[in-house]
Amino acid sequence: MRGSGREGRRRGPGALLAAAALLALAVLGAWLGRDLLRDPGRLAGGEPGVREALARQVRAHLDGGAGPDALALDLSPLRFAEVSALVEGRRATVVAVLDAEGTASFAGQSVPVSYIGRERFHMRTCGAAWCAEPDQLVRLRGVLEALLRRHRALAAGLPGRRVIGWQVRVEREEAEAGEDWEVPRAGGAPERGRDRLSLRWQGGRWALAP
Repeated sequence: MRGSGREGRRRGPGALLAAAALLALAVLGAWLGRDLLRDPGRLAGGEPGVREALARQVRAHLDGGAGPDALALDLSPLRFAEVSALVEGRRATVVAVLDAEGTASFAGQSVPVSYIGRERFHMRTCGAAWCAEPDQLVRLRGVLEALLRRHRALAAGLPGRRVIGWQVRVEREEAEAGEDWEVPRAGGAPERGRDRLSLRWQGGRWALAP
């Protein structure tokens, strides 16, 4: 019995040290958890997490809404490069070069679109990851809306005019676009052509340069 008591006394300090270490780990875990709750962007990985989320994103869709000028956009695949992000709490402001292909749909037409441009948009934490907000493709959509307005104006004087392809490049406040089109001709194959257009960001929207 005396030997058993001596063994217990020898184990006593070690057990106390182990308990103290566990308590310190628990306090540290609680402190880190509280810190992450204050800054949820860190929980989602901060800027590296934004980059990872964009690397995983392979598709983007914008609903066209209603009305005669409604334009829907469906892009896949997406490739983001030169990504930079300013993370502020649950939200990040992102600037990135987007290279994408897809289709724009309006008034029963589905037009192939190719795009490369510098986009500025926002992302928000969704759980332990980052999700894009609706402004992700705002610059591309603005260019396409300007091209659509031009097409409608031309089609008013050229019945049956159709857009058969758009190619868009955006860099800061300027954009270049190619538009492939066709116009039906009586008794023959449709006339086809390609226009090269320049646009500038003016008054909060894209406008065709003179």
